[in-house]
Amino acid sequence: MAITLVSGQKANTIGVGTGPSVAAMMPASVTAGNRIVVGVSCNDVGAITGVADDKGNSYVRELQFDDTVQVGRWLECWSAKNIGGSIAPTITASFSGTPGGRTIVITEFTGDDITAAHEGVASAAGNSTNPSSGNVSPTPTVDGELIFAFGLNTNGDLTVGAGYTLLFTEAAEGTASEYQVQGTKGAVAGTFVGAAAPWACIAVSFKPATAGGGTKPMFRGS
Repeated sequence: MAITLVSGQKANTIGVGTGPSVAAMMPASVTAGNRIVVGVSCNDVGAITGVADDKGNSYVRELQFDDTVQVGRWLECWSAKNIGGSIAPTITASFSGTPGGRTIVITEFTGDDITAAHEGVASAAGNSTNPSSGNVSPTPTVDGELIFAFGLNTNGDLTVGAGYTLLFTEAAEGTASEYQVQGTKGAVAGTFVGAAAPWACIAVSFKPATAGGGTKPMFRGS
């Protein structure tokens, strides 16, 4: 079964000012057995302490990246696998302190391996055009893996990278999110198009159903 984004099932929220949390509500009911993938960001005044929803699904941190050099922001990916079916959940990211730059992106995918966490991750930061996470490691080992990418730059002009489908771009906080489902396994990076500016970018891969595998959550910093 191929991994697909459930039609219409994506949402995002940009927090105004500072605060201890940010939340987004899924547009419609979610289906049992699917996966919710979440991107979260805030500035270094605080840190991301957790993600939860009001329907009792369990979220795990798939990748944590603290870029202290270029943009001074946390970028993280969280997910809840094998979710319960319910009316539209509200998903909340919580922070230590009251940081600014609060962003949350939520998506619902079907067809993933419901027994596994992510397979690979990548993260990077720089000061140039066209942000890239670098290749996901380990390299995807099966056809049809989901690649979720989340990035930002200080220009707020990021657009979708080659081979990806755009989820959201938000000029106010400089963030952008996208995904692709690889037809054929192989080296892959999260990439965005943007003018020269400081940036940070992460990418996480998930295997399709019946593929098995998965690895423990990871922390990366710069």
